[in-house]
Amino acid sequence: MDPTHPFFITASAIQRAHLFRRDVIKRILVDSLHAGRVWASALCAFVIMPNHVHLILRCENDHTPGDIVRKFKKATANLILCEYARRTPDCARSRRLGRPWRSADASAEREA
Repeated sequence: MDPTHPFFITASAIQRAHLFRRDVIKRILVDSLHAGRVWASALCAFVIMPNHVHLILRCENDHTPGDIVRKFKKATANLILCEYARRTPDCARSRRLGRPWRSADASAEREA
């Protein structure tokens, strides 16, 4: 795996729930992507869909695509859950979701 090549990564919400429709959640994702530029990757492009995120990036500083996805999901998961808990009086939806990201989508494919 050549880290200088761009990678295409897709990260999906748990149960493909439409968690990323609200502007405040999109802002959490964008802020986390910006932070990732500092510590691990050169972000070439991204798109936020209602239930998943697409990224095209190059890894830097000996980080792997898996490292970047793991750090991105960890950074955003707690913030997203806190936002849903803050907005939902009984927090039932937040407790039911438990985590916002699907674990099966942690793989990355090299962009051809």
